Amino acid sequence: MRADSCCLLSLLARKTQGFIRAGIVERSSLRFAIPHRTAVEEVAPRRARELDAWFGTSLEAIYRGEPLRPLRDVVDAVTGPGG
Repeated sequence: MRADSCCLLSLLARKTQGFIRAGIVERSSLRFAIPHRTAVEEVAPRRARELDAWFGTSLEAIYRGEPLRPLRDVVDAVTGPGG
């Protein structure tokens, strides 16, 4: 199969070429370049804590805003009516 005959493969190839040009991916190994990996490793722990806090607050607000529903309604929503 030719690379240009598959839309997904074409997209992946274009994006990877852009990452190579930007120095994010090493051309020889197609792995993330060490400077990029190092930068991500420095930022990731802090960013993960920020996202955890945001998701926790957001999900809690959604949960608390939802009324309790009869169990049958929950079962029907998950499995379909009569499930």
